[in-house]
Amino acid sequence: MDGYAVNYVSEYNFQNQDYLTDNSSNYNIEDTDISENAFTEIRKKLPVYKMRKVILETVRKNQVTVISGNTGCGKSTQIPQYILEELTRQGKPGTILVTQPRRISAITLADRVSQERCEYTGESVGYQIHLDSKKGPRTRLLYITVGILLRMLLDDENMAGSTGVKLRGVTHVIVDEVHERNLLTDFSLIVLRDLLKSKRADLKLIVMSATLNAKLFSDYFSSETIKTPILEIPGFTFPVQELYLEDLLEKTGYLIPEDQHSENRLIRQGQSIKYNIIRKPPATRTSDPKFYDFWKSNYPNYSEDTARSISYLRTDNSIIQKMLEWELELIAVTLKYIFEEQIFTHKVPDDVAILVFLPGWDDISRLQYILSQDPLFMDPNRCIVLPLHSSVSPEAQKKVFERPMKGQTKIVLATNIAETSVTIDDVVFVIDCGKHKEKIYDPVTNLSNLEVTWISKANSRQRMGRAGRVRNGYCYKLYTRKRYQSMADYQMAEILRTPLEEVCLQVKVLNLGMASDFLSQAMEAPQELTVQQALQLLEVVGAIDKQENLTTLGRALALIPLNPRIGKMLIYGSLYHCLDPILTIASGLSYRDPFILTNQVDREKARRVKLDFAMNSRSDHIAIMNAYDQWDHSENKLQFCQDHFLNTSTMETMKEMKDHLKRLILSLFGLITYDEQMNDPVIAEKIAKLNENSSNIELIKSIVLSGVYPNVAKVHM
Repeated sequence: MDGYAVNYVSEYNFQNQDYLTDNSSNYNIEDTDISENAFTEIRKKLPVYKMRKVILETVRKNQVTVISGNTGCGKSTQIPQYILEELTRQGKPGTILVTQPRRISAITLADRVSQERCEYTGESVGYQIHLDSKKGPRTRLLYITVGILLRMLLDDENMAGSTGVKLRGVTHVIVDEVHERNLLTDFSLIVLRDLLKSKRADLKLIVMSATLNAKLFSDYFSSETIKTPILEIPGFTFPVQELYLEDLLEKTGYLIPEDQHSENRLIRQGQSIKYNIIRKPPATRTSDPKFYDFWKSNYPNYSEDTARSISYLRTDNSIIQKMLEWELELIAVTLKYIFEEQIFTHKVPDDVAILVFLPGWDDISRLQYILSQDPLFMDPNRCIVLPLHSSVSPEAQKKVFERPMKGQTKIVLATNIAETSVTIDDVVFVIDCGKHKEKIYDPVTNLSNLEVTWISKANSRQRMGRAGRVRNGYCYKLYTRKRYQSMADYQMAEILRTPLEEVCLQVKVLNLGMASDFLSQAMEAPQELTVQQALQLLEVVGAIDKQENLTTLGRALALIPLNPRIGKMLIYGSLYHCLDPILTIASGLSYRDPFILTNQVDREKARRVKLDFAMNSRSDHIAIMNAYDQWDHSENKLQFCQDHFLNTSTMETMKEMKDHLKRLILSLFGLITYDEQMNDPVIAEKIAKLNENSSNIELIKSIVLSGVYPNVAKVHM
């Protein structure tokens, strides 16, 4: 990067104030109440309202407060509002930041709170997420992702230096859903704890979650002389009846196939998929003593069919590759059972919602295909099937929150995004597969994978709690009671099971000292081997030197919100004048694969389409680049996606990411300011020069190779 300066402009500016002025000496919380408007009575019915004054008084008297609130108590929408109303009532300046682990939750919560304040989103309440925001000069309550909070801290470091005020203008930071223990949340807690001790004694921190090991967080922020208080808010939920796998098998009569893992286990009958199950003769103590003992010892109150089905299950806790076909079929059977036993018999109203938890998009697509073969689920007068996944467009995501038509049952197929991040008010039935996707990292092999694993007991309780918000609910679990008892109490923190190069780079750019020393302050510190491997990678990339000092390249990479290796790809793409294709590849690698995971019928056709995009290069990167270019130049983009097995919302997001990254790279090199118009003739000429080698496929492959290095292998054909 010789000859180029790293330029920086802050995106975040909040109103300044005198932090240490306290005008509340004559102020009494007991004399106050929430703001009066059309939503006041609705807000007062939430369980959190009964603790409003206790919460405000605790926050006022303590620098850190830990709050545990059950699902549906209203903590995520109400507590930030209570604080905003008190600041306004006292005439105090200041901004409240509320972090969320997912973009959809930041958007939906900001929309809901704005509605409760009878405003449009972006007035006093807004949101800021990667590539999107709604906020204005009046915004004082801002819902953000954790990544945005870290970007704000980075802004302050670059603009004000290590001795300047951090989070200027911010009076309260609320870190919500901390129980998910994702990497950036845990990292932000270390940074915030350090900030509270050293530079912002006036800043208030509230740590919140629905399912929380509260003592762990309280102890983390406590000192020898000050104990961090814990507030527990009881939620109101109707009773929820639990049915485990053995109960479900008993009620539906479903038989689990013995040969679950065989690739040839299915036979087709017309368009439907059925297992070729051969019943065994009735078991006796003499004819089948091993199974008979298992049955009578473990499931004496269940039928032989149920016990035999369960005997076929694996009992280890190993990583699961995917949802098995019989599990998806059992979900379809359970859905039909709910209609026949509960909805058609009018035991519950027909205009309710059924929430199905699945590990990922592939499982959602496979289940959608199975349901599409049944006329019941294809009848729009009876039900509507909606996917809820981060790859679905925001407009489509919002449909899951709408009430169904009279007589129509809503079926939502969701990942763990629906566990805590969003609330679907009309859910009465939950079907829990008991699995989710986790990033698993092995420091010995230095490899990480996104694997399907069993959820924790806390996850299980959280999912079940989604069923009892409007009336008595039901939770059907696709795992046995014994499996539940063997689950971990809480999900393992992501900082213990993921690569740390991005976090180590943030430690260096924020001037937080030696990475290993700083990360050892985490609530649950990562292995030293994982930290050292991250530092070695940053050194190979060229982001740091052997003494952990940031290089010029490292400072630039820290300003690009991508994995350092992909960021390096972008910088090389600029230097070698083939920026646009590298922008496309970087967007695809950083977001998600735009190619749709298809059903068995279309899988071979989709494979051939992808090979055509790759132009005989056998490169996923080239396939993504060509697919995007052809999509971008097509007249009917929706039809193009349907014909070429591409996800429309992913392609649109890639387009937004490309524009954002292009502006970032050009401003980083001092060629434009971030907000400057790129259609200006002078700027257009600069951009054209940066793309004069964009048709050189070999050069593009070399730049991709430089980015993924050292993860390189040679295949001998």
